[in-house]
Amino acid sequence: MKRRFVKKLNTFRTIALLIIIISTGVVGIRVAQSASDSVQIKIRVGAEPDTSPSPSVCSADNAGPMFQSLNVSDISETEARVVWTLNENADGAIDYGISDQYGNTEAYSELSTSHGFLLTGLAPATTYHFSASSKDACGNETRTLDQSFTTLASSELLMEDCQVILVTHNSATVVWFTNRPADSSIVYAEVGKEGAVARDSVLSLDHSIDLSGLLPNTRYNITVISRDAFGMSVIEEEYFTTLPYEAPPNVSNFRATPNEAGLVIDLAWTNPNVSDLAGVLILRKENGFSVDRNDGALVFDGLSESAVDANAERGVAYTYCAYAYDTTEMYANGACDTAMLGAVFTLDMIAVPEKRVPQSGNFGTALSFELRDSTTGDPVYWAGVQTDDAEGRARLDVFGVPYGTYVPSSKGLSHLRQTNVAVDIVQGDNVIDFSRNGERRMVAGDVHGASESLQNNRADNFINSLDFSRLASMLDSRDLVTDLNQDGFVNSLDLSVLLWNIDAQGDE
Repeated sequence: MKRRFVKKLNTFRTIALLIIIISTGVVGIRVAQSASDSVQIKIRVGAEPDTSPSPSVCSADNAGPMFQSLNVSDISETEARVVWTLNENADGAIDYGISDQYGNTEAYSELSTSHGFLLTGLAPATTYHFSASSKDACGNETRTLDQSFTTLASSELLMEDCQVILVTHNSATVVWFTNRPADSSIVYAEVGKEGAVARDSVLSLDHSIDLSGLLPNTRYNITVISRDAFGMSVIEEEYFTTLPYEAPPNVSNFRATPNEAGLVIDLAWTNPNVSDLAGVLILRKENGFSVDRNDGALVFDGLSESAVDANAERGVAYTYCAYAYDTTEMYANGACDTAMLGAVFTLDMIAVPEKRVPQSGNFGTALSFELRDSTTGDPVYWAGVQTDDAEGRARLDVFGVPYGTYVPSSKGLSHLRQTNVAVDIVQGDNVIDFSRNGERRMVAGDVHGASESLQNNRADNFINSLDFSRLASMLDSRDLVTDLNQDGFVNSLDLSVLLWNIDAQGDE
C-alpha cells in the first residue's frame, strides 16, 4: 500500500516527502525541493535485509552453477593461477595435488561469478592435477572433471657429487645427484678404446650405476649423462683404475673322507688367514680334477671349515676341489682331494638247504639275512639275498653299518631261522657259515604264513600241522614256497620232508 504525504516545512520552501513503507520498515526517503535546489536522503531503518533466497525460490532452483570458463595462467616453476567464471553467484574451492587423489584444498565462501586461486609452493617440472568446484546460495554444487598442468622446469639441470666407488679388480659403481628427476646413463671404456653403455631409464634425483666385467689394473674413462623429462641433459667425465688381480691363498689341509658308516663323504680344511676372505667354493667332479671354479657340481659355498657331501654315489671316484675367494670375488687356484663311497665290509654267507634235488643243487635259495646288535638284540641291518653256487654261498656288500660285534641270522622262504653266535665284523671280507662247515642244513617245512616276498614273510618259525595243511592243499602245484625239495613240483616228497621235520622250531 502506498501513501503520499506532503507537508510544508517552512514558509519559503515546500518539500514533498515520499515515504514508501514495506513490511521491513522504512527503506528510503526522498526529499524534493524546487527545481533549482534538490537533495536526496536515504535512511536505512530497522533490520538488515536477508539476502538469502526464500524457500520458494530454492525449491524451484535445483541446478548447480554453470562453468562458463576455466583457465590456468601464470605458470612458473613453483606457482600457477587457476581462474573460472560462472553463470550465477557461488562460492569457490579447488582440490589439487600430484595425482588425481589431490590432497590439497583451497576455498573461500564469498558468492561471486568470478573466482581465482594462486597455487604456491609447487615443485618444478611437475604435473599437477586439480578439480574446481562452486556451490550457489541454494546449495547446488558443480565440480569439474580432473584437469592438469605442469610447472616449468628449472632453468638448468645440474649434476652434483659424481663419484666412482666400490672399485674392485673387475667392477665399480658410479653415483651422482641431480637437482630434479632425470635418467642415468654411463658410457665407459678403456682409455683410447670403444666404449660400452650402462643405462637406467627411471627418473630419479639420486643415481647409481654398477659397472661389471672390467679388466684388472686397467684405467677407464667414463662419461656420465642424465636427461630429464623435458629433454634437458647434463654431462660429466671421470676416470678411474680397477684394482690388480690378487687372489687369496688356497685352503690348507683339505681332505675328502668317507664317514665311518660309509654313508657320506666328509670334507674338512683350514681357511687362509686373510682379512677379506668371503667364502670357500667346493666342486665335485667324476674321474678327474676341475679345470677351474666353473667345472664341476656344486657341493658347498660358504664361510666354514667343514662340509658334508650326502649326494655322492657309491663306487664312483670323485675329485673335490676347494676354491677360497675374497670380497672382490677373486678366487684361489684350488686345493683338491679324491674320495669314493664303497662297502664298509663284505659278507660271504654260507647257508645250505636240506634235501635238495640233486643234493648239490644249492643255487638260487632266497634268504632273509639279518644282523642284530650283540648287546641289545636290536636289528641293525636286513637284506634279501640269494645263494649262487653249489656250496650255498651268497656274497653281500654291507653299507651303513659300522664295524663291531653282531649276531647274524638267516631264514629262507620255507626254512626255519638259523642264528649264529656273535661274530666280530671287520673291514674287508667276513665269512658267516650257517652250515657249520657243512654239518648243518637249513630246515625246511615252515610254510604256514610264508610268502614269496622275503619282506612280507609271516611264517611262525615252527613246523606243525598248520604247515602240513598248507602243503597238502598245494599238492600237484608248482608253488615255490611249498616245493621244499625244489624239484619243480609239490608232491609226496615235499610231504615227507615236512613230516621228517614236524615239531621242529627255528632259532630266535
